[in-house]
Amino acid sequence: MRAVGALAAALLLAATTGADAGVPQPSRAATPAGAVPVADRAESAARLGCERRTGADYNGDGYPDLAVGDPNAHVRRPGAGSVHVLLGTEAGLPRVDAADALLTSARAPAALRLADVDGDGCADLVVGSPHAERNRAVIYWGARGARPTFAQVDATALAVAAGAGANVGWSVAAAEGVVAVGAPGEDVAGVRRAGAVHVFTVGPGRKVTERLRITQETPGVPGVAEPGDMFGWSLALGRLGGDPDALDLVIGAPYEDIEAGAGRDAGAITIVYDVTARRGGGRLRGVSRHLAAADDGLTDRAGDRFGYALAYGEWGGLAHLAVSAPGADVAGAADAGAVRLYEAGGKAGPRAVRLLRQGAGGLPDAPEEGDEFGHALGFAGGNVLVGAPFEDVRGVPEAGAVTVVPLDGGPGSFVTEGRVRLQAYDHFGWSVTGVGEEWMAVGVPDEQATHGGAVALIRLLGDGVHRDVHLLAPGYKGIPHLPHAGGLPRPREIGASVDFGAVVAG
Repeated sequence: MRAVGALAAALLLAATTGADAGVPQPSRAATPAGAVPVADRAESAARLGCERRTGADYNGDGYPDLAVGDPNAHVRRPGAGSVHVLLGTEAGLPRVDAADALLTSARAPAALRLADVDGDGCADLVVGSPHAERNRAVIYWGARGARPTFAQVDATALAVAAGAGANVGWSVAAAEGVVAVGAPGEDVAGVRRAGAVHVFTVGPGRKVTERLRITQETPGVPGVAEPGDMFGWSLALGRLGGDPDALDLVIGAPYEDIEAGAGRDAGAITIVYDVTARRGGGRLRGVSRHLAAADDGLTDRAGDRFGYALAYGEWGGLAHLAVSAPGADVAGAADAGAVRLYEAGGKAGPRAVRLLRQGAGGLPDAPEEGDEFGHALGFAGGNVLVGAPFEDVRGVPEAGAVTVVPLDGGPGSFVTEGRVRLQAYDHFGWSVTGVGEEWMAVGVPDEQATHGGAVALIRLLGDGVHRDVHLLAPGYKGIPHLPHAGGLPRPREIGASVDFGAVVAG
């Protein structure tokens, strides 16, 4: 049995988005019902001093910021979970101004997204916490000079009516005027754990309203609800073929069975077009995609888990979608993993343009059993970032790696913890995201040197990847330790990181 470290043993959480999905440029987005018009949003942004130089600027100073989740952190009680927001500075990364840890109002943050939801020019932080008793998804509003703290009150909970075990907040996606929250464990019409997605719009005064509940039983959505599909496991918002002035929603269902049961857990994605433009209960329009898409030798098989991670990015005037199948068998290696890359294709929908797998198409290394290439995905500038946390590196088991794949078709780069350290079962690459266009952040939730996980900041250069890895963790390089429960007997003064870096968003 593979040793997957403290995080996987405790929760078996997926790093979704994030797997991190890119944030669509707001200039082309439609204005959802009740949302603030673009001109008014621009005036508000100017008044508040927020700038649009980066899409991940939480405090409005013009520098990209990074959110890091620790689902099992001990904060005043065991397993409460925490989120740090690491603020970019004028000195540039890897230096950060470490804001206080943000104790979410929900347990175990499993998904994070930084996006300018209210249109004021500052990024807002959306936190999904599927194991919470209430408030399973929360928007922490960014603003000029904002510093997230334990006492933060400028937040809005997204109320979702779903039963126990629905895992509301397992995944989130956000863009201007809209937030989508995945509930992959939600029952649908009596079908256990078929999965659902709840779509919210944001109007004047940051008024949040649930507009849609999408399942595979929703008219216009392909497929049918089946037990254990986990529809909503991963999410992304972008422009992939619908109305160019509206957003499309990509929904991953990695445990979807296809081919009449022969492809158990083969997985699929669903693209729901114009999800932000729907009015008056009109019928949705959706299409599905599977791993098999072109004559490249890869077919749909049981256990592929296509749709496990999603990432959306815009570069060179084109919209791109990356979809992973970490359980795909490649070149005879079981669970080596593969990633399908799509480009927006007009009314015909996204077209598959490239299959990413190790040792082929200019990518380094070779597919090996259990690598799970594609466990996490992200975009940074003109690069796709592919995490493989179970990769053995130079004989060190499950040290983990990230492959940086240029969208222009250039050769990929193989990145590990490199000169800093290389240790077994660190799981470097469990999560990954771009931070601006020149940096990437890699989650190392089982990093042994910090005794509680870490995030590696790595600069992306034009001629490859700088191999120096800058590790950040609570108690290191100015990032504060988690606070203790003051006033309690010392044995109960708990404040410790456990899986810092399990989830990242930039």
